[in-house]
Amino acid sequence: TTDGMMIIPNKVDGKSIAMSAPTGSTLANLIAIGTNNIPKDNQDQNYSYPMGLASFSLTDVGTGGTVTPSIFFETDLEPADVVVRKYYPEDGLYINLPNATVTKYTVANMKGLMVTYPITDGGELDLDNLANGSIIDPIGLATVTNPSLLNTGFKVVFPIILAIIIVSLGITTYLDYRKHKQPLLDMDKEMNTNIAKQYTYWHHMKVVTIPLAKYRISVRLERQDSVDDNAVVSDIAKK
Repeated sequence: TTDGMMIIPNKVDGKSIAMSAPTGSTLANLIAIGTNNIPKDNQDQNYSYPMGLASFSLTDVGTGGTVTPSIFFETDLEPADVVVRKYYPEDGLYINLPNATVTKYTVANMKGLMVTYPITDGGELDLDNLANGSIIDPIGLATVTNPSLLNTGFKVVFPIILAIIIVSLGITTYLDYRKHKQPLLDMDKEMNTNIAKQYTYWHHMKVVTIPLAKYRISVRLERQDSVDDNAVVSDIAKK
């Protein structure tokens, strides 16, 4: 213990884990957990814990009260390299710790990362799940071992964006098709003909939408070339 701060070695490489009691509580215990001490079925798939995990116990918390603990992990890693994970031993469940911040910090001449987050007595993060004035919480700083997880957001968002674009284009071209077909429908009513039936959506795409799109693209390219040429002439004139 240093200046009221409890310091223990982690279970991986012996570097330090440190914590002091947040205001309005008492730090009763701080325990280092190595992943090799966690049952095989409870291992956190796709994540590794280079500093292991830490479990702390706080007492003298106001019943149902919220405190903001800070836990220090000695490491050379950067905040962007890690994810704060919460461990539920009974279920073998891990989640990303909500509202946690990770900052570079120095404790007793040791450089590392400080994790800070709010936790409520009896709340979902309190392991005993009871509003009894004590809080138990095992957490760890994890790194992603499956690179595909880093692209998960892109893999989910990109298809959604693509689907939105396709649907939007479909709606736009269909409305344009109906706009062009309406005069033919009106003419069929007046003249008792059936011309509009021959004007299908795909026919509209072939004779109107695609040629118009090609024309607009060519005009845009010509304008861009013109702007580039003018810029070159201007540069030459300045020289």
